[in-house]
Amino acid sequence: MAAPKFCIVGGGVSGLTCARLLQRSLPHAQVTVLEASERLGGLVRTSKGAKSQIFEDGFHSSILVNKNGREALGLIKLLKLEDEVIGANIEASARRHLLHRGSVRLVPGPHHVLLYGPALMAEPLWPRSKDADESVYDFVARRASKTLAKNLADPICRGQLAGDAKELSVRTCFPRLWHNERRFGSVFLGAALSTFLAYRHRSWMALDLLDRSAAFECFQSV
Repeated sequence: MAAPKFCIVGGGVSGLTCARLLQRSLPHAQVTVLEASERLGGLVRTSKGAKSQIFEDGFHSSILVNKNGREALGLIKLLKLEDEVIGANIEASARRHLLHRGSVRLVPGPHHVLLYGPALMAEPLWPRSKDADESVYDFVARRASKTLAKNLADPICRGQLAGDAKELSVRTCFPRLWHNERRFGSVFLGAALSTFLAYRHRSWMALDLLDRSAAFECFQSV
């Protein structure tokens, strides 16, 4: 019997993963990957800045709790590339800053807990909306407070999406927030339940939640 032949269009992460799994399942198959650009990997790449900073492009994921992130680590382990993983400095990467009233401020800071904490704790108590969609500003103001929508949601929208929170669709720009409220009635409870359900229905390639090797791979500091 002649060996089966496969042609994969696109040499990004999905295409390369498909090729690797085909080779793993059908060792005698002929697998061809077609890529239009000069390099493989698609949008995922590592580059260095003018001061030797390391920039990772194209893959953004909460690696230990996100399904895609854990499957990515599972793929790395499958390919035996653990030694090539460069982990982020967790303490440094956890710090976020916003430009507010002319100065750069750490978010969240101690005063944010007092300022926004009560509204966020009450979020699960508010009824879900029956509207098909609404702006990011209106969504956050309704689920938490107008202050939080103005001082946090709007800067995030402007910094990440280059748009006004009052004009951007929450269903389009932050579908997970919209989905959590629609399905679970709460953004925070929905996030917790979604993580639990995703872990229960994880694929064979995803690492276990308490896999020590995953923690080592992700949390070693550069």
